[in-house]
Amino acid sequence: MKHISGIYQIQSKRKPKRCYIGSAVNVDGRWRIHLHYLRNKKHENNKLQGHYNKYGEDDLQFSLLLGCDKEDLIKIEQYFIDSKKPSFNICQVAGNCLGRKMSEHTKRVLSESHIGRTISEETRQRMRLAQKGNHYGFQKGTSNWIGRKHSEESKQKMSQSHKGKKVIHSEETKRKISKSVKKDWDKRKLKIV
Repeated sequence: MKHISGIYQIQSKRKPKRCYIGSAVNVDGRWRIHLHYLRNKKHENNKLQGHYNKYGEDDLQFSLLLGCDKEDLIKIEQYFIDSKKPSFNICQVAGNCLGRKMSEHTKRVLSESHIGRTISEETRQRMRLAQKGNHYGFQKGTSNWIGRKHSEESKQKMSQSHKGKKVIHSEETKRKISKSVKKDWDKRKLKIV
């Protein structure tokens, strides 16, 4: 049996503006996983879990928005997130957990799960090798910007994109910038002398 990959939506029937957008290589399988965690009150998305607890399983409607190739899932999911602004999505970036806040309970459980855990010497050695030559987050041999310059065309585009934009800093931010610049200036003066 062939699995359908694509973009799916979980939507409330009572409150249709409340929805979740996701993508999966196997959409049917992903729906079963969502249901399993919701039924067991262990879903990682507390907004979706809270809604499920209050209104029940019958209120949630699962639908396939678009079938697509695996390679295009994240890009198309991001399009749907940007256009629909789904209220159940914790992260507004497809395939990413940035901006997601863990509850104190989750932090504690994760912390306790690592107590007494040791990393084998073999694993440590593999980690060392993986990090060797890794500067500024780039692996050795990969493209990075150290020693490179932007083309004039790129500089013009960046300049145009910033024109007319006003950056307004809070007083606290201004103090931090000032302090940082002074500290940097003091270091330079020490080197010059």
